[in-house]
Amino acid sequence: MKILLLLILSFCYTSAVNACVQPVDPKEKYSEHTKRALKKLLPLAEEGNVEATYTIGLIYSYDNGIIRDFEKGVKWLTKAADLGKVIALNEIGSQYYWDRRNHNYKKAFEYYKLAAEKGDYHAQQMLGRMYSYGHGITQDIEQSIYWYTKQASHWSFYTIARMYTDDMVTLPDPEKALYWLTKAADQGNRRAQLELSLISEDEYYGDYEESCPQGCGFGYLSLIGRCIKRFW
Repeated sequence: MKILLLLILSFCYTSAVNACVQPVDPKEKYSEHTKRALKKLLPLAEEGNVEATYTIGLIYSYDNGIIRDFEKGVKWLTKAADLGKVIALNEIGSQYYWDRRNHNYKKAFEYYKLAAEKGDYHAQQMLGRMYSYGHGITQDIEQSIYWYTKQASHWSFYTIARMYTDDMVTLPDPEKALYWLTKAADQGNRRAQLELSLISEDEYYGDYEESCPQGCGFGYLSLIGRCIKRFW
């Protein structure tokens, strides 16, 4: 009888301990943190605080599928944009461009253009992409280059160089690809410099094999250089 009692007590104790140490689903914990944040942010947003309004829009737009709500995200981001938050226009554009369920190139283009005209760098780059592929607008390579070069960054130049080796965008043009690749390399773009090492003997660009023996982890690294060599 004593042995049976001890076994029962041992079982009960073990069950109690297991219940206490049972791991909490990280999604549930994350969701609780988010709900608490929303509880604090909502009153501020209702008072017209632009940062709180924008943050709520981001929470609904990107909250890892826990409480994600596309319509609410766009609603709050639109409010933030109305309060003068330019980046909110870019975020709305991204929602329409990348969201699988609510995908809409035309709306994405509309919001990206509004943000781009107000100086948002990412929106300008996305307009360059959309014009190059004809997403939501008639394909226009000149407009694509116009928006890509708005900020004259080395990444923009590198992207244009890639565009001239991508037959999904336009007819391959090795001379133009080399021109933009060189501009990117001259501004310090390491990928462009490594690409040029495939087609140039100039030590300025370094040796491709020595500088990047494993390809630096970039799946398409050396694509431009090889395309230029192939077309020449």
